Amino acid sequence: MSNVQDRMELRSASAERWFAVFTLPNKEALARQELHNQGFEVFLPQRLKTVRHARRTTTRLAPIFSRYLFVRLDPKRARWRSINGTRGVASLVGFGEEPTPVPKGVIEAVIAACDARGVMQLTHNLRPGQAVRLAAGPFAEFVGTLEKLDGPDAVGVLLDIMGRRVFVRARRDMVLLAA
Repeated sequence: MSNVQDRMELRSASAERWFAVFTLPNKEALARQELHNQGFEVFLPQRLKTVRHARRTTTRLAPIFSRYLFVRLDPKRARWRSINGTRGVASLVGFGEEPTPVPKGVIEAVIAACDARGVMQLTHNLRPGQAVRLAAGPFAEFVGTLEKLDGPDAVGVLLDIMGRRVFVRARRDMVLLAA
């Protein structure tokens, strides 16, 4: 049996669970780095977000859950109380004195929907005719109708701009299902 398989079996047999960490405003990345430096397994799910400022638009990564990240640990064995004193962290989420784990399968499902950078990919179930929202680019936050799928990386979206129907091509990862 390989060393990797041994570690996988030990991990699955352990009581490690995912716990939510509430961060200070806009300090998710700092808290992630500081917790990682302490040896914790940390997950910060992110999305692409377009920011408009002074007639410029930029696309950057932003947390999906504002002010939250997730840490995996066994509260009986890990020194979890140090999390509350970490730079960028407000507190470990819990009731009373004990941290409360996230229900099993929730964070695992989010991880499965993310790429290697932790960026959530929500485009795998897009179909023509669905209402979609452009998440980034010059038409960010516009809602339209998915007209066609142009291969694995591009889509065509029909937008209603000033009373006219406009066809826009976009990268597939820039399009999300409209709520």
